[in-house]
Amino acid sequence: MFDQIAYGFKLYLRNFGILALVGLPIYIPCNLVLAYFSFGSEDSLAQFRMVSLYQSAVNAFQAGAIITTLHCSLIGKQVRLSEALANAAKYWMPIIATAIVANIISGLSLLAVIIPGLVCMVRFSFIDLVVVLENCHGTAARQRSWDLTRDCAWWIALVACVYYPIILVIGCLPLVAFEYISLSAEAWMVVEVVNGCVVDLLMPLMTAILLSFYWHAAGRVVEPEDPIADDELPEIPFAPNDDTNPYRAPQST
Repeated sequence: MFDQIAYGFKLYLRNFGILALVGLPIYIPCNLVLAYFSFGSEDSLAQFRMVSLYQSAVNAFQAGAIITTLHCSLIGKQVRLSEALANAAKYWMPIIATAIVANIISGLSLLAVIIPGLVCMVRFSFIDLVVVLENCHGTAARQRSWDLTRDCAWWIALVACVYYPIILVIGCLPLVAFEYISLSAEAWMVVEVVNGCVVDLLMPLMTAILLSFYWHAAGRVVEPEDPIADDELPEIPFAPNDDTNPYRAPQST
């Protein structure tokens, strides 16, 4: 399983440029809006609702583009920005519709008994991948995610326990700095936007790791990055009557 985690990192780093190209045109304006309302509103509940709406809508849209980009790289196909954005729009609503029910199930389980809620969150972690890569949504996508995570759920939970606290710390850095550094409201907005974009650019790393787990769980094979050309294959000697030839089975006399 460590190989899948390492490959997820490699996949993310290899495609960081295109992921940034896909994400930043959306991340920057969205973080500007969030920063504006954060400084203009004293209602923390309203801020929380806005952040939740942002994460649900924007992240669902970005999921299609991110998964398409990483999947194309995984199978050795050229990554096209137009294809990534087209899939983002195509699978936006199916991802939202499928994830809403999964989130309700996980949320209710979490409120009732913490452990089952966490289990549901982990077992539903392949939903976005299933929707985009298998064109499957609704109950079938949730069941498919549940089945595929059977053998790797503990590893996904382990990665999440390391990954999300780091993201949380990075996201809270401006709040900590706010207590010690005196800047104008406009300067703080810039800090908030930059910090938000950094966090957003790190989010595809988890998707890349999940894709690596998904690919292995689905029994698929990663295509070689540098396939051997025909003219580079070793030459097989031809000796039709030589039973000592290691490339030819012995012939009966």
